[in-house]
Amino acid sequence: YNGVGAPGVTSPEGYFIGVSHCRERVAVCISDAPCAVDVESEERNFGRVADRYMTSSERALSAEPWWPAAVWCAKETLYKYARRRELDLLRDLRVLSLDAEAGRIVGSIAGGAPLSLLMRREEGCMLVCIL
Repeated sequence: YNGVGAPGVTSPEGYFIGVSHCRERVAVCISDAPCAVDVESEERNFGRVADRYMTSSERALSAEPWWPAAVWCAKETLYKYARRRELDLLRDLRVLSLDAEAGRIVGSIAGGAPLSLLMRREEGCMLVCIL
């Protein structure tokens, strides 16, 4: 693990790793470029904490029942990708758009350039990654 607690690969050099888990799944991504992943059960009650991580514009992007899980996973993925501890899920990490059919979410970190995230739903689990 590096100084901000992110997993890393020491050998061979030049590779990056992302790791996530929930009760039902484990997700790992390995790449020759920075990457990150998050996986969560869609059954998790995100409504209890939605005000702490979803803006009104993010809520307006979709009325699907799985959308709070997707936003949570997208923001966790952006946080891991940034590799900076001081980021706030509500203030610094944004979900800008959704193309559910293509499995794409666009997000940003601290007002930076848009980043494309991949989204996949499978057997009650939500997975979001940046590769």
